[in-house]
Amino acid sequence: MQHALPSPLFAAALFPAAALLFAATFAGCGTQPTPREAKPALPTEPVIARAADAKVPPFLFTPTDDALLDEVSRGCFNFLWNAGDPRTNMVPDRTGDTIISVAGVGFQLSALPIGVERGWVDLRESEEPAACGFKGQ
Repeated sequence: MQHALPSPLFAAALFPAAALLFAATFAGCGTQPTPREAKPALPTEPVIARAADAKVPPFLFTPTDDALLDEVSRGCFNFLWNAGDPRTNMVPDRTGDTIISVAGVGFQLSALPIGVERGWVDLRESEEPAACGFKGQ
């Protein structure tokens, strides 16, 4: 099968278009860029000031607040501890999903020292899931 040559009208339009594209591409090559204006310096004093009597961390929580925060923390830890894949110990992104990503494993790895610190698991128990996360086994 042979290809037909382009029509003379097409060839006549192609040369000026190619020349225009070439000129537009290299038009700015010989000129020096104009210097940008210097950015203003960052303020040395705070832009937002807090009231002198405003509460700042560490906040004190009521026993009820502490109990709620502990319950939520323990629930999150239990999911990240128990939902791991049996072969890899890596945690899926969602409870009904099998996709494992860096985000889920990152949360799992950050939960391990919290579980150890709060006495929910032993340091030795937390080493295996952490090691599997890095070995990928």
